[in-house]
Amino acid sequence: MPQHLYIMLSRTGTGMGKIIRAFTKSEYNHVSLTLDEKLHHFVSFARYTQGVALAGGFVEETPARFLSCGQPVPVRIFRVEVPHARYEQLQTVFSLASKRETGLIYNSLGALLSACHLRCHIPGAYTCLEFATTVLEQPFRSLQELARYLEPYEIYRGDFGNLNTDSGNRSEPYFTHRGFFRGTADTTVHFIRLTGRLLRISRCNDPLKNIETRKTAPR
Repeated sequence: MPQHLYIMLSRTGTGMGKIIRAFTKSEYNHVSLTLDEKLHHFVSFARYTQGVALAGGFVEETPARFLSCGQPVPVRIFRVEVPHARYEQLQTVFSLASKRETGLIYNSLGALLSACHLRCHIPGAYTCLEFATTVLEQPFRSLQELARYLEPYEIYRGDFGNLNTDSGNRSEPYFTHRGFFRGTADTTVHFIRLTGRLLRISRCNDPLKNIETRKTAPR
């Protein structure tokens, strides 16, 4: 039985998303991955909590995260067939989402620079696009390039709310209110960690680098 990886491009209503779209001229600003054919549980690199834009890491994304704004969320979803061995590898990696002890963090600096079409590689830190690039093992420089590569494998285009309606679950950590001072502290600590890795002062045992090289090419 074929096994699949699902990739979703989304147009989120966050301030950061609007900035990225404005500068990159892209219709979408975020990419998420899942092995769940029901599309209930995605993983990506993004913010930890709704109100703190720049502090984040490797997180689980449920429909509530996308639909909580109460507005339509335009998405494109693609389905890529993957070999069984590769599927098991991705299962292992995706199971690490939201486990802070992995040390994987959001490449906020890279996300900001992407608005200027610049790239900034930081060990153990990824943007959502860098994560997709690592999993698919293709040198995507933009979400537009990713979309063009996957276009023949599109299975849905439209409002994510037509696929999922679970927008009322506010129990997940994403909806934790941090407040101004705690949010500022979260962001400060996050950029200290990013700077340490950028300057090679601190290191991270990056589990994504342990993915065996095996092309996840569309079939």
